[in-house]
Formats: sequence, structure tokens, C-alpha cells
Amino acid sequence: MLALLLLASCADWVCLPEGSPGAGLVYDVEVPDLSAQTRLRHHSWDAVLRLETLDEDIGGLVRRVDYDHLVTDAEAWKALEDSLSTYAGVDPSALESHEEQLAYWINAYNAWVLYAVAAAYAQDPAYNVEADGFLIFTTPFIQVGEWTLSPNDVEHGIARGYEEQAYADEATRAQAERWHDELWGDRAIDGRIHMGFNCASASCPSLSPGALQGSRLYEQLDELSRLYVANTAYGAGPQGISTIFNWYAADFAPVFGSVQAFIEEYREGGTADVDFGTFLTYDWSLNAASRPSGEDETCASPW
Repeated sequence: MLALLLLASCADWVCLPEGSPGAGLVYDVEVPDLSAQTRLRHHSWDAVLRLETLDEDIGGLVRRVDYDHLVTDAEAWKALEDSLSTYAGVDPSALESHEEQLAYWINAYNAWVLYAVAAAYAQDPAYNVEADGFLIFTTPFIQVGEWTLSPNDVEHGIARGYEEQAYADEATRAQAERWHDELWGDRAIDGRIHMGFNCASASCPSLSPGALQGSRLYEQLDELSRLYVANTAYGAGPQGISTIFNWYAADFAPVFGSVQAFIEEYREGGTADVDFGTFLTYDWSLNAASRPSGEDETCASPW
């Protein structure tokens, strides 16, 4: 199912899934040399998020992907590919600040995962990331310059510094460790990163309605945090709290002290109704939404 993207070279991408624009054709996408960039605005990825995601009310506000439109509209697909070529051409080490680097890594992860999932969805609309044993997260397909990384390399290795992360080889491990050190320096790991990374599943914190920006990254992560812990179906409520807070409890301790303190800080209206002793069953079904028939395609409001 994940045999959806072959990187023949840094510039030639073969898109395999039937049903997506240009299925079976070789895309000769020239990766721009953005290695001197010190700041990014994430234009293409921002457009994808604003035009190809929709708000729904499921225990609170969530943001879902309009996969049906994304995989059948050539312009939308091209915008997503453009975002990938941008992220492939950037040198993360050249970005000028912690915030610029972290916004890059989260946006790049989300864009590449969305591309992989959308390609799989084009073959099988019943696809979800659990169906193939979470192969999507361990397969290297994220291109960053000369390096090819798996989603786990980015989230658990570079962002979290998880020492047990399995890499394709020792050279990749060494590079990921350098990126991790450049990213955090003397800073403590901040649990809000888990509000930014999106695993394309229902229980995951929603994609942002626009690209994360280095200039206001933590304001955006704050808003995503508030939205998630306000959601009683997936985040925090009378039935329990997200399993994310079990898996990554240690990541919330350095900045917030504990998972409970994090939820208390961001849950508007208080936590008297929250069952902190129970973890919600994680819903791995796809974070998919269908645009209502006849609805105009309009940009999401800037945030």
C-alpha cells in the first residue's frame, strides 16, 4: 500500500497511485536550491491547508482533509507537490532560529505524510495508517536535501531526540542527532510539538488551518493545544484523555511539569469534568472529510 512514491533522483518523482492526477506519469519536478534560505513562509503548504481541509464538530472543533478533492484536482495535487519540492530543497541547518527550524520540521512531516496518505487513499478510500502495520511511519520517503528520512526519523529522532529510534543506517542517525541538537540547543523538549505533528488519523491533533510560521509558531501551537484538549471525543473529557498523553508523558514534563498541568493550562472552562485516570482508545481511522455538495471553495480565515 505504501509503494506510492519512488525517488529516482532528487528531481524525478514517480507517482504510482491510480486515480490521482497524472497516475503512471513521471513528474520531472525540479527541486529548487533553497539551501541559503534563513526564513520560510511555506506558501504552497499554506495553500493546501487552507483550501483542502475543512472544519467539523466532533466532540469539539476538528479539521479534516478533503481527500476526494485533493486526489482528483490537478491544481491541488500540484500545490502539494510544490510544497514537497520546497521542503526537499531547504537546508534546515541554515534556518535562523529554533522557531524557524521547528516550523520547518513539523510542516515538512505533515506535508509528506499527507502526500503518502493521499496517494494510498487514491488506490483505496478505506485506507488508514494502521492497515499495513503503520508502515508509513517507518518507511524513508521524506526528502531533505541528500537525505531520505522516515516520518519516525523526523518526529521521534529529530524533534524528540528519542535515542531508541531505528534509522536506516548510522550516517542517518548521526545527521538526525545533529539536527536535533541544532533544533533544541539548551532548550527543553516542549510537549506542544505533539499538537503540531499530524498522523492522518481521527484521534490525532488536527492539522493547522494554515502553515505553521516561525514568526508565531508557539502562538499557533498554543491554539492547537487549546483545540485538542477542548475536544471531548479525542483530547480530554469525561471519558478520559488522549493516549498521546500516555505515550509521550515525559515530553510534557520539562516545560509544563506534567500532562495534567498541560491540560489544565490549555483547557478553557476548567478540568472538573476530565477523567485523568483513563486513556481514550486511539481512533486510527483516516482524518477524512467530504466537501458538502455545492459548497464554494474558499480560503480559511487567516489565523
